[in-house]
This record gives sequence, structure tokens and C-alpha cells, in this order.
Amino acid sequence: MRVLKNLIYGFWCLLGIFLLVFICFIYPNDRRIKMPDLENLQPIHDTKTKLFSLFQSEINFNLDRPLEAYTKILAQIAKAYPNHISLHSARFRKPYQSYLAVGSYPYFLEGRDAILIPSGAKLTVYPKTRGTVAIDFASVSLFSDATLELFRNTEPVAKYSISAATPIEKADSFIYKNFTRYVSPDRPVQGGQWSEHQIQLALTEEDSLTFLCTTTKEGCFLDDISFWETPNHDLKVPNVIFILVDTLRYDALNSIYARYLGELHGQSLSFENAMGAGNMTAISANALLSCQKPSKLGPVAFSYGLSAADQNAFYTQEKSSFPAILQKHGIKTGMIGNVSIISEVLGIGVNHGFDEQISIEMESYDAPHITRAAIDWLQDNGHKPFFLYVHYNTTHAPYRAPLHDILATLNGLQSLESQRSFLLSLYQAEIRYVDRYLESLAKALHKLGLDQKTILVLNSDHGDAHELRTYSENEAGPAYRGSMFDHVGTLLYNDVLHVPLLISLPGLKKGKKIQEIVSGLDIGPTVLQFFGLQIPKWCDGLPLLSATALKERIVVGSEGYDQRAIFFKNRFKYTKSYASSEKRMTPASGYFTKNASIFIREQLFDLKIDPEEKVNLVQTHAELLQETRTAFRDYFDIRDGTELIIDAPAGEKVEVFISNNEIQNLAPVEKFKRNAENTVLEFSDTKRIVLHFYKAPRTIPTVRVGGKDIPLKFSSLRLPLHILPKDLPDEGIDLDSLSIGRTPAALFVKIRGDQSLQQKFSIGNKHFEKIFKDWGYLNDGN
Repeated sequence: MRVLKNLIYGFWCLLGIFLLVFICFIYPNDRRIKMPDLENLQPIHDTKTKLFSLFQSEINFNLDRPLEAYTKILAQIAKAYPNHISLHSARFRKPYQSYLAVGSYPYFLEGRDAILIPSGAKLTVYPKTRGTVAIDFASVSLFSDATLELFRNTEPVAKYSISAATPIEKADSFIYKNFTRYVSPDRPVQGGQWSEHQIQLALTEEDSLTFLCTTTKEGCFLDDISFWETPNHDLKVPNVIFILVDTLRYDALNSIYARYLGELHGQSLSFENAMGAGNMTAISANALLSCQKPSKLGPVAFSYGLSAADQNAFYTQEKSSFPAILQKHGIKTGMIGNVSIISEVLGIGVNHGFDEQISIEMESYDAPHITRAAIDWLQDNGHKPFFLYVHYNTTHAPYRAPLHDILATLNGLQSLESQRSFLLSLYQAEIRYVDRYLESLAKALHKLGLDQKTILVLNSDHGDAHELRTYSENEAGPAYRGSMFDHVGTLLYNDVLHVPLLISLPGLKKGKKIQEIVSGLDIGPTVLQFFGLQIPKWCDGLPLLSATALKERIVVGSEGYDQRAIFFKNRFKYTKSYASSEKRMTPASGYFTKNASIFIREQLFDLKIDPEEKVNLVQTHAELLQETRTAFRDYFDIRDGTELIIDAPAGEKVEVFISNNEIQNLAPVEKFKRNAENTVLEFSDTKRIVLHFYKAPRTIPTVRVGGKDIPLKFSSLRLPLHILPKDLPDEGIDLDSLSIGRTPAALFVKIRGDQSLQQKFSIGNKHFEKIFKDWGYLNDGN
């Protein structure tokens, strides 16, 4: 028995020693991650312009096998490697094109558009250009080591060895989450990285370039093959680095632990009242990159994981994202950081127009890894006009800054008085942590000689609700008082929406503070303006350097899953909630938390006299309330009618058969013909048709695309938020295949309907009740 007790005692002693070492020296300690030697970075002097590339512009080239062979091999690879490769995207121009992500997740996963060269096959490119050009491309092999040879005509000019990729690492085990990633935070990626290749060649218009892959498995993948020239004049086109620090509140700029951010604030154009386009990353960042309101994007903004149909619907729209516009104009585009949900790298997001997407999502260690990857990218691409998007996840919960940062920000026993005070100290540690690496990135820019021709834009997608707030108007239950430390479902207070927005221009030593309310949607037009490119009409933002336009703008909007808000005349704020937010509330002191439902239907604030949003004016300012309600409906394009949306991706002929009894209910259209029973509308050479009904049709139209009848699951019937059961189609109509629009734009809210109507929705039409439940509109918990 004594031996057993001694063994147990020894076990606990060893465990205690291990935990002490783990906490003090391992978890987390960013000093174990090797950063680039900034002092030895060499300045980049030569600047190149893009001539053309394989994917962005047409190059004559030849594949020595039928396309069917490529399709078959790619399908086999996709079956064996499903998490790495994306096929059949509407974004691809050619059937041999794919999107390939290699590496290990969450440490370093890099995705690029790619073309397969089967083993033993040749890809021949006919550039038809004259002179000395720089050629760059990257390659990777999935299943075995490979050799890639490059020939000019028949003359060999280069030979590259390619290491095989490794499978994506599974990061969901308890051991990995809590121990492995802290023990070896700087482990190398074993294979699976794209190998960069650059070569200069003198070409004539008759020369061809041939790539030959030799491997024991399927073959090699190449990314976009680009051709560059060194112009005889000094390029005036700037570079832009856009840094997004996730969950960085505006007041972080004034933190005593944000030394670099404070200096940048003083030397930049600072937009003191910048608001995120949404209260969550997917909503805000996708809207920012697409330069469109979140509600226009539908599931792209409001889903953490898109279907192939949703992705293709985004790619086939006639609008684009602003990085895609840069890409088409020869600007090198890169995306690095916590980007899996706003990129295509894991197949759950969309590609907004980036040549490279590098996902690094290690909690506690993302800042040094992202900074190192960004510096490496700048070294490789700094001689080209570029737009680099760097997304730091540091300052986002859970707060796991390095121990030396936590100890530096703890304010003695005062930090331990309550959960709120303790978490505020941990948040300050996150600020100190990311500030250090932001400064390292700025120093690298200087050492590379890029700081004088690079514009730096710093922003956040949203803040975090760190303020103590009383929800005295709660319609979902009693009033709650608590400290909320998250942004999910929060009622769009400025705690969450108000974010930093800094623009550092080369040569600007003293900054200027702009007081007008602006949005993350304004960043896209501003970047396009920096590069001298036209701002498309579909872009919802304004260029931030257009002072007059900002002063004259009446409405700026923000959105959440169940809420929307507008900022009106640079002073007032109106919010509307469609459903409750489920929160864990924390009292002002102590560590007790309680689940709570918060629902406040409408709020109206005068931010000039009530910046903390404590006095709701809905009951006292009827005229102002009506004015903001009208502005709200106009901004979000909320109408009383019903829309039928039909997608024809290839521009096929579309026929819509509408009952003659419904024709007076339809807004005027140009082309139609009528028979005894129906009015037939015909459309061609358009990818999307939108038909407006003044009220919900009693008889659902029949749709034919390309001569084939299609179920309405390929269409979308969008209904107004205030629809009543008596306005719904007849009970007897089969609506099982009808797809209700998921977007909270125009006419429908994605998650749930207005709470005041939920009981009305739950009676009457059984078909619609089923659909609403499927989409989450009937929330029994509320």
C-alpha cells in the first residue's frame, strides 16, 4: 500500500512540475518562433510590370493530351485528396483548371489556382513576345517527388525538384489543441508547400516554352504562369498593404500597450468614426472585399461554409470584388492570415481575387507566423505592383497572449476583482502582443525599401462588447445587466461596430483626424483609387479621400445575423432587431454567468449627445423615428412586394409562365406574349432575371430555362418581412421544392422573421411553416 501511495505521490509531483514548465516556458511563448533577420533584409530596387499570364489573360498554349484525360485524372485526385482540390468552379475558364491548397492546417495552408501536367506530359506555352522577360510560377506534387523541366523550344533551360505534399493535419484532437501546438509551435511544413520559381529569358515572337513533369504518380501542378518586364521608366503605381486586426476595438489605439499603433495613429489619416460593415468576421470582411453590402452577398456573408451552388452563384454574378479588379489589371494580390472562412483555401469560402491565399490559424501563435509569412511574401513579390491583405486573429477571443505579455498587463489584485476586469487585462495583453508584430512588419517594409512606395491601411472587421450595459428594454425577458465579452449576435452597439481605420501614406509624418462616419465598404473604392482604377457602379462604398462626398453622405449601414443598423446624417443611429440574441451575461462583479435572451425591437440614438447609446429615443422623437425608418428601408432596399429570382448561369433562354389572373400583380416587363391561360415572359442572354410582384402571388409561376422545366429550387421567391398568412400562396399548391431566399437583403432576413410575426407564421399555411422551420425562421426558444 505504501508503494502505491508513493507512486501516486510521485505521479502528482511530476505532473505539477510538468504543468509548471508548460505554463511558464511553453504555453505560450512566441519567442521560440524564429523571425526573419530584419537587419539583413536587402532593399528591392527594380520594379516590374505584368505583360500577361496564363489565367488573367489569354496565352496561346498546347496540352499534349485530350481534355478528357485531364478531367479524369483531376477527378481521381479529388477523390483521393478531397480537402485539397476544388473542381468545376464557375470561376474557372478552362476544364483543366482547378484550385489547389497544400500544406497543414491550421499551421500553414496555401491555395492557388492551378493547372495539372500529368506525369510524362508536356505543357507548351506560346508567349509571342520579344525581349528579355521575367517568368515566375510555382509548382507542387501531391503524391510523390517530381522533376519539372523547362525548355525554350527544344533547348533545356531549367530543371526543378519538387517535394511531395502531405495531407492536411487534423487539428481537432484534445492533445493537439492543448499540448502539441504549444510544444512545437515552429515546426516546419513537411512538404506540401508551393515551390516558387523565377527565371529570366530572352525570347523572340517565334519561341515556345515547354514544361515537362516526371513523377511516379499523377503529375505536377503549376500555378498561374506570369510574364513580367522591367520598364525603362520609374513606375508611379503604388503598392498597398491592407492589415485587418480581428476584433480590434477603436479604443485600442489609445492603449498604453499599443506603442506602435499609437505612433501610426498620430502619423496617419485617421477616420475617428469608422464602422464595420457587420458584427462578425464573415459578414464584415466579405462585404469589405466585395465592396457590397452584406445583404447583397447572401450566404457568402452570412454562412460559415458555402455550398458549391452558393460559390458559383457568387462567381457568375456580373459584379466582382475589388481585389479581382486589381488582379485583372496586373496587380499581384496576396492574402495571408486567419482567412479560411473568407477565402477558398478550405473550400468553404470564395476567392475574392487573390493569386495566393495562405491560411495560418494557430491560436496563440498566429501573429509571429503571419508576420513571417507576410515578410517572405514581400521579399518574393515586392518588385511587382502588389496588394497584400494581412489578417491577424490576435485580439480575438480566446485571449491567449504569451505569458510575458499577460504578466505585463495584469494590474495586481485589481485585475482579479471580477471576470470583467480580468478579461480586460487579457485583452490588453493581446493588444501588446499584436502591436509588437505590426511594428516588425513595418520595419521589414522599411528595410526592403518599400515604405516610400507602399500605402498602409489598417482596419478591423469588428470590435468586442467590453462595456457594462443594462438591457432595460428587453422584450425577451426581464432586464439584464452584465458584461459581454463577445460580438456574436450583439445588438450592433458601437462597442462592436466602432473600429480603427488608419491610412498611412508615404511621406506623411503628421496625421489628420476625419470625423465623418465611414464604413469598411469604403476601403475597396479607396484602394481602387490609389491604383488609378475606375470604381464600379455596383460598389456600395465611397473613396475615403473624397472629403466632400463623405460630408454629403446621408446613410452608412451595418448588419448582423438578426439585426441591422444605419448611421443617419453623421449623427443619429437607428437599429432594428428581427430576433433575440442569446448571450451569457456576467454581473458587474464576480464570476457567475447566466444564459439570457436579449431582444430590443427598435432603437434610436443621438450619438452627438449620447455616444454611449444609453437613451433610446423611439418613444419620444416620432418625427425623427419616421425619418430614420424611411432611410433604413431605402438603404436596405426593403420593399412591400415579392421577387422571383431566376438564375441562368450560361445565359440560356428563360421562359416564365404566369397565370393571367396574376398579370396585374406583376410589375411591368418589356417582352411577353399571352395565351388562353398564361402570360409568357421570355428572356435571353442574361444570367439573372428578377421579377417584381406587388404582393405574393397566389399561384406560383412555372419556369423554363434552356427549354427545360426546372423546379423552383433553382429560383428564389423572396417575401417581405411583414407578410401575413392571408397573403401566402394557396394551401393546395405544392411548395416543397420552393427555395426561400436566405439573404437578409431586400425582402427577407436570413435566420428568423420579425418576432412579432412568428406566431402568425406558425399558423395557416403548412407548406410555408415547414419551409420557415427548415430555414430557422420559427425559433421556438424565443
